[in-house]
Amino acid sequence: MGAAVMISAALAAPGVAAAEPYPAGAVQLTVSAGTVTEGGSVALNGTGYGAEEDVTIDVVYAEALGRLGRSAPRAGALMEVVATVGTDTNGDWSTSITLTQIGVATITATGLESEATDTVTVTVTSDLPLTDDEEGDDALPITGSSLTTAIVLGSLAVVAGALLLWLPIAARRRGRHAQNG
Repeated sequence: MGAAVMISAALAAPGVAAAEPYPAGAVQLTVSAGTVTEGGSVALNGTGYGAEEDVTIDVVYAEALGRLGRSAPRAGALMEVVATVGTDTNGDWSTSITLTQIGVATITATGLESEATDTVTVTVTSDLPLTDDEEGDDALPITGSSLTTAIVLGSLAVVAGALLLWLPIAARRRGRHAQNG
């Protein structure tokens, strides 16, 4: 009986090897960079979509979703379709998009006919200068306003407070000297 099972498996093996993998193609979306500055572009590449179909590229920024809380219907309203691109005969495509808001951008590519979809995220950072060093040396990042104004105003307040304490004492001493003299 064991031999019969082995013979059946050997006869069925060529049919299994020739079968198409399921699903027919694995959809994959890749991005050129995981971090980009605000207003910067990233290159996107997609594979495994339907042959010669249109693919929409949508972007949702995490900050926008955070303002809405957990309202899924309203979140869709903030999804921005930034591009539509056609695939080649293999279902592959590539394009470049610009990311316009600081935060985490969730990029989704969806095939219009196949409904194949994949998502990637990109961190969008500020393009403000990171250093205060005019020579371009590696200096510490700028993390707040200058303290010079606060130090000057604080010093003036200490001097004014000392004068307000000293003036009444000096006036009393003069009064005593005038009475004694």
